[in-house]
Amino acid sequence: MRAGPLLVVALAACDQPTPATPVLSMLHGVEVVAASDRPSTAVTDRVGAGDPDCAADAYGGIELAADVAPDPGIETVLASYSRGVIVLGADGHRIASTPGFGCTGTRDELAAVEIVRTSFDAPVIAVAATSGGRRESSTWLALVAVGSTTHLDRLFVGEVERRDETGTHPGEVRFVPGGLVYRHPTDGVTLWRYDAAARRYVPRGARANGYSEQ
Repeated sequence: MRAGPLLVVALAACDQPTPATPVLSMLHGVEVVAASDRPSTAVTDRVGAGDPDCAADAYGGIELAADVAPDPGIETVLASYSRGVIVLGADGHRIASTPGFGCTGTRDELAAVEIVRTSFDAPVIAVAATSGGRRESSTWLALVAVGSTTHLDRLFVGEVERRDETGTHPGEVRFVPGGLVYRHPTDGVTLWRYDAAARRYVPRGARANGYSEQ
């Protein structure tokens, strides 16, 4: 008699999506929905050729599929170092996009992309990219989300690892209720809150336009 409810619970558990394996070691406090750190040149055919002088674009881009927009169906997320992030609807139309990173040196690389659930209302697309050369380079983390326009909301961009002649200096981003905690590779820890008017995170105690809160 008790097998029925147990069976329902078991079936419900089977319906839950299996969390993806994280590939961004500097991002915490999130549930990873999809992730990849393996670029493919096939993505270049979909986003268009990037900067011919950009070392990172020679390796292609990263493609993920997940529900990241209010539109029905599963969206496709295409990420390229110089061409940025493009979100396509289930029918193939472009929903939103954001520019990429500037090409600066031989270490330029699209490192990894994750789609995550956080304390933020909407799914977040997290993109890690490295810029620089052999002597000095930095890895940056960009957090974007589909908003109300054709431009992805740039929720946060920050340096999360620095490599120079003194060694490797790691940082991290951690989502917490109401905001995020950012540890810069060399400049310490700051608490950030979400500014709804600016549609991005700003350091706590500061407005999006740079003026301090009273």
